[in-house]
Amino acid sequence: MLNLVIAESEIELVPARLSQHPSIRKMAEKKMKDATELLLDSNFHHSAMVGLFDEDRRGRPDLVHHVLITSMDSPLNHEGLLRIFIHTRKDRVIKVNPGMMVPQSYNRFVGLIEQLFKEKRIPATGEPLMEMEKHKITGLLDEIKPDFTVLLSEKGEKMAPEDLGALLAKYKNPVAIIGGFPHGEFTNEIEDAVDLKVCIDPDCLKAWTAASRVIMGYEVATGLAKKRLGI
Repeated sequence: MLNLVIAESEIELVPARLSQHPSIRKMAEKKMKDATELLLDSNFHHSAMVGLFDEDRRGRPDLVHHVLITSMDSPLNHEGLLRIFIHTRKDRVIKVNPGMMVPQSYNRFVGLIEQLFKEKRIPATGEPLMEMEKHKITGLLDEIKPDFTVLLSEKGEKMAPEDLGALLAKYKNPVAIIGGFPHGEFTNEIEDAVDLKVCIDPDCLKAWTAASRVIMGYEVATGLAKKRLGI
């Protein structure tokens, strides 16, 4: 079982201080929602975000959408061997049911996450497809109880994805952490909580590319493809 944590993901609701900006008010009226119930999205709210702390990094829920589409369609997830957790700005954690069908439409995905912020679980009854809890990254790791935790970082030890997969496959409950932000550094809190930092490519890979390479490396190391093909 591989645990994939998308850490410090830039998913948050519109801050109250931006709620009266024309671009945000227009979208709120269109969606018939309060402005502070909308996801902050730099693609649509760029002008409103000027001057906001970390403005060049925030408002990127699209990154997580791409990671989920890629990761949850992996053979590893189809075999029930992948668990995904999304850690967001302001320390909220989204637990994703492996059987969830991720909306292919970005707009539908945004609507789903806005609903999740409001209701904390989807659906309201029965087995949840997504749940949201308040957790620091350290609290999440305490809950997962990994026997090995690796962080993908440009500053880490150089290691090919297949070698990282082989390393992770040695453990029963490993965690791989990737960043859910467009650029920049992880906080010290995350870096201090891991066993190893690893760099799998000289370029700064997109979050979904990094996730897919980690998953593929783990699949190769565990012989999953041959098991599925019966060869």
